[in-house]
Amino acid sequence: MELTVRSHHTRTSDGFEERARKKLARLERVLPRTDSAVIEVEHEETKAPGQRYAVHVTVKAGAVTLRVSERGADPLEALEVAADVLTQQARREKERLDAAHHPHPRDGRPAKEIVAERLNAPPPEPSAD
Repeated sequence: MELTVRSHHTRTSDGFEERARKKLARLERVLPRTDSAVIEVEHEETKAPGQRYAVHVTVKAGAVTLRVSERGADPLEALEVAADVLTQQARREKERLDAAHHPHPRDGRPAKEIVAERLNAPPPEPSAD
């Protein structure tokens, strides 16, 4: 996965990119076609010290684009929360894609059982009309 880190009005620590790479590697297990990720870190002067850093993450995985923005007292804290939210989004997207491509039958049985049953069923007898 190609990772790009951009910072606005601040500098990121040396370990930030490595930490981000480890956190976002979890996404590749859920969405294996993860192509690129862009992380933008901003520092803003706010009254609330716990909201000073904003981390925006955009991940492209094939035709899927996931985006999240989180705030925190420092960039690593915001990255942790953003990575957790991205993982939840990726799981939901994978479930949606699986449901679209592999619809489950209405009776609750796995599709493999239904296909096996249909393959093992005797052929229908021709009608004598």
